[in-house]
Amino acid sequence: MLSENILIFDTLSCSHQWLAPVIREIFPSSKIFITDSLDDVSKWLATLTFSIALLDAGSRDNAALHLLDTIKKKDPDVTCILSALSLDKHNIFLALQSGADGYLIKEGTSQQLKTCLNRAKKGAPVLSVSVVRLMINHFHQKQILQNTHKLTCRQNEILTLIAKGMQNKEIAKALNLSIYTVMDHVKHLYDKLSVSSRAEAALKAQQLGLI
Repeated sequence: MLSENILIFDTLSCSHQWLAPVIREIFPSSKIFITDSLDDVSKWLATLTFSIALLDAGSRDNAALHLLDTIKKKDPDVTCILSALSLDKHNIFLALQSGADGYLIKEGTSQQLKTCLNRAKKGAPVLSVSVVRLMINHFHQKQILQNTHKLTCRQNEILTLIAKGMQNKEIAKALNLSIYTVMDHVKHLYDKLSVSSRAEAALKAQQLGLI
């Protein structure tokens, strides 16, 4: 890492007390910029470079995601780690899909935080143990659902389009199939998924991770 600067943006003062001492211990030569103000962050980003940015995922109006995007566009090599008070699968996956290099849950001990941040020092992904467990459970559950229902590739495609709100005629056109073929697939889908409506099918598609 070229820069010795570390940014902490967190709206909770207790998080400052939790993060800052551990970071100073692991990165003793680094200069820490810590704030709960977006104005401060904008000012610093205009004139400084950072090696690590710790961003509060619980900040209002998705501020952390906007900062993540801004920081990564300026310098993709900055290690950006989001932190939150609790597990939220949607927020975790959204952050990682948006380019975050890690996700920490603030309930962990100082020792757990040290372990995670030492990974950052080595350039490895930074994830709390509870986040790793959640991700593993998500993919295990998805595989269990797929194995249980045994949908064909075509049925998966049609289910995905149903979940997007498309009607049978639109699906037929999109997949270059006859409407009768689509209707037959939909019937088999309903039977396999034990559902009786498109809304229920869409919910199953969400559970399967298709949308």
